[in-house]
Amino acid sequence: MEKLKLHSKDLTAENIDKLAPLPLPAALDLSRLYTALLAHLLPLNLRRAEALPSLIERCDKHQTLRRKIAQLTTKVNREKQFNRQVGLNQELNTLKAELDALA
Repeated sequence: MEKLKLHSKDLTAENIDKLAPLPLPAALDLSRLYTALLAHLLPLNLRRAEALPSLIERCDKHQTLRRKIAQLTTKVNREKQFNRQVGLNQELNTLKAELDALA
């Protein structure tokens, strides 16, 4: 889904169709409706029988792990000594495995 800038020059006939609201998902109660609406905004997919608070918690963990991986990757790239690089790479691989488990 494309994000559009809301400038007057961008409001062409093609872009107005993209800005049209989407129909509401079918839900029997408000909690399921909120879950269906918010699940599309979050970076991870909703697992079967997963509640919204646990999905949000999983997304937070995913985001912090991605930050740690980025920091550790720059640390590995800056490290000159091979022995330290090996240790950092092992730690990096475990963080990547945790990240894959969350997704």
